[in-house]
Amino acid sequence: MNTSKFILVFIAFGLTACASNASEIRVPAGFAATVFASGLNRPSSLAFGSDQRLYVAQQNGDILAINAGGAADPAPVARFGATTLGIAFRPNTRELYASTTGRVAMARQNADGSFSESTILVSGLPTGRHQNDQIAFAPDGNFFYLGVGSTCDACTEADPRSGSIMRISADGKSQTVFARGVRNPFGLALHPQTGELFATDNGRDEPLAGVPDELNVIVANGNYGWSPCWGRGQGTNCAGTIEPIAELQAHSSANGFAFYSGENFPAEYRGNVFVALWGGNLPAPGVGKRVDRIVLNRVDGKWQGVVSEFASGFDHPLAVAMNPRDGVLFVADHGNGKIYRIAWTGR
Repeated sequence: MNTSKFILVFIAFGLTACASNASEIRVPAGFAATVFASGLNRPSSLAFGSDQRLYVAQQNGDILAINAGGAADPAPVARFGATTLGIAFRPNTRELYASTTGRVAMARQNADGSFSESTILVSGLPTGRHQNDQIAFAPDGNFFYLGVGSTCDACTEADPRSGSIMRISADGKSQTVFARGVRNPFGLALHPQTGELFATDNGRDEPLAGVPDELNVIVANGNYGWSPCWGRGQGTNCAGTIEPIAELQAHSSANGFAFYSGENFPAEYRGNVFVALWGGNLPAPGVGKRVDRIVLNRVDGKWQGVVSEFASGFDHPLAVAMNPRDGVLFVADHGNGKIYRIAWTGR
C-alpha cells in the first residue's frame, strides 16, 4: 500500500434507520450489513474511544471521529501522517497511539474532545517491503505490542527488529523484540479472557503456491519460522518453530482482526475471531477480499482454529472492530473508502 495524498472527505452514515443497505456485502442468514460511513481516504484502522465515538485512521494519517448519535467531526481530530496503519487508545487514559512509517506517536485528548499535537515516542524502526503495523496494549497500559514487518519477501535481516513483534513501554523508552520469525504481523489483539497475544501474519509471496497466511498465538521468545519455514511444518528449518493455530488463504493478506465478546451475535459466535483478508492484486485478483470467521478450541491445552468465510463482497477490507457497547461488528474497507456495520437481526 502506498501513502495517499490528502483529500477532504465527506462522511455519509447512519446508525439505525438512516443506514443504507449494503447489498454488495454477503453475510450469513440472520445478519444484516449496512454502510456506516463512506467517502473515506483509505481507512486503515478502527478504535472505539471512552467517549463512545468510533475513531477511524486514514492511510494519510488523518483521524476522523464519528459519535454514537451518527455525527462526525467536520475535520480530522488528529493528524499523524506517513502511512498510519494502526491506532489504539492506551487503557484508562485519553491517549491515542498511532503506528506510522518507522515510528509510533501519541496525541492526548483534551476535555473538549480535541487532541494535542502528536508526540513521537518511537522512531527509527526498520522499513522496506513492509513497515510497523497495528498496536495492542497490555490491560494495565504500561506497555504495548507492535508488529514490525520484514524489509523483504524472504531474506536474512540485518536488523533483528525486522519481521518481529516488539514489546515497548508506553513512554517508548524500553523496546525489546518479543517474538521473531513473522514476515508481516499486521493484526494484533489480546484474547479477552486469557490475555494471550494473537497476531495475523502475511506469508511469503514466493513460492506462489502453498504458503498460507496465518493466525498465531505469540509467546515470549517464540520463533514463527519466517523466512524458511511456513504454515504447519512446510518449507525448511522448521525445528523449534511455532506452528500457526489457523492457516488462512494463501496470498490473501490477512490483516486486522477482532475477538468477538459481545451480546449482539448468537452465543456460538462468542470467542470467535473475525479477520479481514485484504486480498490479492495481480496475479491473484480473486484472492481474499472477505472477512473470515475462526472458531477457536482448546485441544490438549493448545489453541486450534477452524476457518470459514463469514462476509464477502468487499473491495479490500483492512480493519475489524467490535463495538464494546452493543456488540456490533465494524469493517473498514481500505479499497472503497467505506465502513460497514454488521449486526445480527435474526431475519
